Amino acid sequence: MERELTVLVVDDEQIILDSVRKHLRKDNYTVHTVLTAREALDRFKSDRIDIVLTDLMMPEMDGLELMAELKQDHPNTPVIMITGYATIDSARQANQLGAFDYLAKPFTKSELLAVLKRAAVNKISVHD
Repeated sequence: MERELTVLVVDDEQIILDSVRKHLRKDNYTVHTVLTAREALDRFKSDRIDIVLTDLMMPEMDGLELMAELKQDHPNTPVIMITGYATIDSARQANQLGAFDYLAKPFTKSELLAVLKRAAVNKISVHD
């Protein structure tokens, strides 16, 4: 039996966290949510995280800074950047720093699930 994948969702908007959690739990993911990048870094110390879904624009530490820190210790963990302020420059910067993918808000449940399934396949193939 396949194990559930654990997704860490990082966003400074509780409504986004609640929505993503609701969708992903229905599709058999284990979901952890945090409101700040600092909380995300702490969560990585205490839990096994397979995929990160993080907002780009957050106070104190943005999603790009979070991804850069995570990639130092967890280079094979796929990080998916989400943003309500999608630009070509931010997408390029996220890609250069190692983002697995980039989703513009608002995104649909099917868009979210598609990118998570691709990330899961990538995660599995990297570890095999």
